[in-house]
Amino acid sequence: MSRLAITQRVRLLRHDAATHRANAADCPVKKWADERLEIAAKLEAEAAKLERQIKEPADVYA
Repeated sequence: MSRLAITQRVRLLRHDAATHRANAADCPVKKWADERLEIAAKLEAEAAKLERQIKEPADVYA
């Protein structure tokens, strides 16, 4: 995956996570709100993993 594609994916994941957090804040049912917060946390974790991949590229020539 190219650096640009990873950057765009990270941006999309962070946007989706923010959307889930906002929806959780408006959700009247605590169980559903908690589920949305869990989804947001998973999206943030995936975004962080991808960002590390950009900052610490694998040694291609090893």
